Amino acid sequence: MYKFECEFYLATDPYKPINTEEFFMSEWQIGNHGSLYSEKLILKLGNHYDVYDKNKIKKGNIFNVKNTYSGVSLGSFYALNSKTRSSDVSGDLGEAIAITGLTSCIGRPMNELLFQRFTSNNQCPDFRIETNIDIISRLWDIAKWKLKRLDFPDEITMEVKSSFTDYERPYSYPHSAISQLFSFWNECEKIGEKELSGFGIIARVLFIYKIPKVRYYLFIPKASFGKRKFKNYRKKTEVIRDYAKVFFNEV
Repeated sequence: MYKFECEFYLATDPYKPINTEEFFMSEWQIGNHGSLYSEKLILKLGNHYDVYDKNKIKKGNIFNVKNTYSGVSLGSFYALNSKTRSSDVSGDLGEAIAITGLTSCIGRPMNELLFQRFTSNNQCPDFRIETNIDIISRLWDIAKWKLKRLDFPDEITMEVKSSFTDYERPYSYPHSAISQLFSFWNECEKIGEKELSGFGIIARVLFIYKIPKVRYYLFIPKASFGKRKFKNYRKKTEVIRDYAKVFFNEV
């Protein structure tokens, strides 16, 4: 069995976890959940995790290529001597573990957390998932009355990012993930689903630690920000610059 730690943050304070939980997955469960949740079709995903996990201290190349010809390099073309991890496999592993971590931490069977994979010609998050005030209050320790005041919706979008080697900014989240949430919020504004604008989760699965961590960053728009003012934030950079004013930052 593999152990994972889940940490829950507000997006406005990515350095201070509000809540910490742990859960376990077997190699079989990683493969089975990967088949259920992941975007790419990769068979025996659990076997990949076992190999990747055992070699995660290596930052890049992890397997030798058994070349049988020893010819010299030809200009800028030379022999490939080692293999790297597949980004598709790493992504699938992260998605399987991030969703499973949520279901485990709220104490619900997998089939009781409703989800939908997203796709679009534009940038888009990985998932939309069913949620409620009880779940968010439980995981992020936010009073239910505050969530009601902020009109927390009954579904939320989530983008997952994972890495076996990224040691940079481990307590924050890639701005590429924010771009995907931002694209979704803009779409919600265009089609009249304004009640979903500004709400989202970025899940960052970090395999670099001895016990891998799943960090969930929750975005909740402030009441003062409101759906009315979202149109004033047309660029991702403006939202990033103005986090404290735009997003909820107290529990």
